[in-house]
Amino acid sequence: MLKVMVVDDEMLIRKRIMLGFDWQAMGYEIEDEAGDGASALELFAQKQYDLAIVDIAMPGMNGIDLVKKIRELQYQTYVIFLTGHSDFKYAQQAIQYGVYDYILKPINEDAFIEVLNKLHVKIEKENSRAVLFDELEKKKDYMDSVLQAKIFSDYLHDASRQDLEEPIRESLREVGICNEDAYQIILLRMDLFLKEHVEPSKQAEIVQEGCRHVREDQPCLAVCDIYEDYMILVISSEDDGKAPVWNQEAEKLAHVLCKNTGGGVQCGISLLHRGTAQMGNAYAEAFSALNNAKILKVNTLSYQMVKDRKNIYYKIPNQELKDLQYHITKNNFKGCQEIIQRIFKEMTDRCVNFECVVMNVNRLFMEMVDAGVVSELDIRRLLNGRHGAEQVLDNMADMEEMEEWCENVIYTLLEGEIRLSLESRSLPVVEKTCGYIRDNYRDAEMTQTRIAESMSVSPSYLSGIFKKTMGVTMVQYLTMVRMEGARELLLESEFDVKDIAEMVGYHDEYYFSRCFKRQYGLSPMQIRKFSDSRRIRT
Repeated sequence: MLKVMVVDDEMLIRKRIMLGFDWQAMGYEIEDEAGDGASALELFAQKQYDLAIVDIAMPGMNGIDLVKKIRELQYQTYVIFLTGHSDFKYAQQAIQYGVYDYILKPINEDAFIEVLNKLHVKIEKENSRAVLFDELEKKKDYMDSVLQAKIFSDYLHDASRQDLEEPIRESLREVGICNEDAYQIILLRMDLFLKEHVEPSKQAEIVQEGCRHVREDQPCLAVCDIYEDYMILVISSEDDGKAPVWNQEAEKLAHVLCKNTGGGVQCGISLLHRGTAQMGNAYAEAFSALNNAKILKVNTLSYQMVKDRKNIYYKIPNQELKDLQYHITKNNFKGCQEIIQRIFKEMTDRCVNFECVVMNVNRLFMEMVDAGVVSELDIRRLLNGRHGAEQVLDNMADMEEMEEWCENVIYTLLEGEIRLSLESRSLPVVEKTCGYIRDNYRDAEMTQTRIAESMSVSPSYLSGIFKKTMGVTMVQYLTMVRMEGARELLLESEFDVKDIAEMVGYHDEYYFSRCFKRQYGLSPMQIRKFSDSRRIRT
């Protein structure tokens, strides 16, 4: 229903208009009445009306003065004037103020109803267009936020995308962050956004509102990390030689967001940086800080604190890995569980960093794969769609959840009734192939044809039976083994990246780096940066 106000200094005329027509049948309802222009203006300040029926000739503020004031205050209300013949010139003058129509007194009912019906059709069309326009604007905002999130995510996950630097600089300029300004990246893991679908633009709005609550007028930009389900917050920060301000303020931000969303919030904060070219490093620092916050069980952690921590290193003893393989081959879940618990207790007691945890879990994962092959277990569920443990661990809240995941993997392997059927057991050749790959992965000339020749079978047969048994191709398995070897060299040696690439079978350092980042989510240099081998203690 369209809301109507009747304004006339004569009460009888007001009542005649209000009671003499079937307003509801025409799609209107009388909301208020006023006996003069000043009283009507007071009502306008309190409510919104679709239509005002106004007498021109009133004492004090007349109809024309009222319409002038309505337009000055930008009230979106249609006006129909009531006028006598002597007021006709005034009615013509009022047209310039956007009056929809005028009705002569005494009111002709048919003419009045016709005007009201035409106006109703006009308003309904305008409202429909407004709704459509609003929907289009929302879709545009949604697409803009998705595009912006993809641009930032692509660039931060692949710094070689220099074509994205200018769009990123433009987005930052729009919120007041210039290319030469100091900034930090805060990476946020928010339970609300992980458990429920919240549109990217709404996520950004929630985070930016939280920032304004902590530090008003602080330039910032929040976008979704579409690859990691995190929020990326780029925020201006003072460079006064002291600790960056958001190292302290992030705790307040986490508290505000937790209160506003009703869910847990964790923050990882980068060091201070300048320029778009440094954003990849800033993101990697925030990513490391966020993951290490899980290990330390804190809500916020700065990368400065990660750097300042003694980098205590732990590598699973070979005997533990041999014992794990033994228990898997004997289908002894309790024995496997005890080993997993010992390993995680050791890492917890030593307070190792997240990168060390991932390296050790990946070693466990590879041992499970090898033991599963030897034991004729169907490891396709274990490997299918997964080339390592990193992405799984990224989305876990703490060490306890990581430990539980490892135990569940072994339970699935041993107790899930997924042993290969007799007709599917072509394992001797698959087992030999896995062993051959692990023994010779450093050979850059290794191909499927060469592997098949060493197994004395055709390449097509070996390729098919390997994929059927393992759930991944030989090339994918070879890449997994090479990446694990490279990771250990990065953490345990001082060889440069180019040398390590060659040592694990890659002639092209840049292709190796792309494969490594695709596998682990971090570049070789970032892994090296986070785990300085000169401070390793065993």
